[in-house]
Amino acid sequence: MAFERFVKQGRTYKSTVSIWKRGGIALGMGAIRRFHLTDFQYAVLYFDRGTDKIGIEFTNDATKEGCLKVTHAPSSLIISAQAFLQSYGATHAANQCYPFVWDASEQLYVIKILRETPP
Repeated sequence: MAFERFVKQGRTYKSTVSIWKRGGIALGMGAIRRFHLTDFQYAVLYFDRGTDKIGIEFTNDATKEGCLKVTHAPSSLIISAQAFLQSYGATHAANQCYPFVWDASEQLYVIKILRETPP
């Protein structure tokens, strides 16, 4: 058995998303690469109150009702979602990281959040 050199440093393959305490939803490069999200300019957000899941529909149609501009940073894709998170009581006191998955039955990318308990 021969050793194989690993030369893909700085690449992530884990599909995760962070919800920032200031209301941003940031997808890491693993999610962007896995789901081929580099070409989308807008996102429409959905919330399932029964399961505490955020659904995201990516689009290039700026006329879709409720669409938000997507910001492409060098190592992430960011959706400014403070009003959305506040309206559903899903804000965070600290940055939190969650798995980011495709739900074929809903035709949405999904984040299962953990709500913080009130003091």
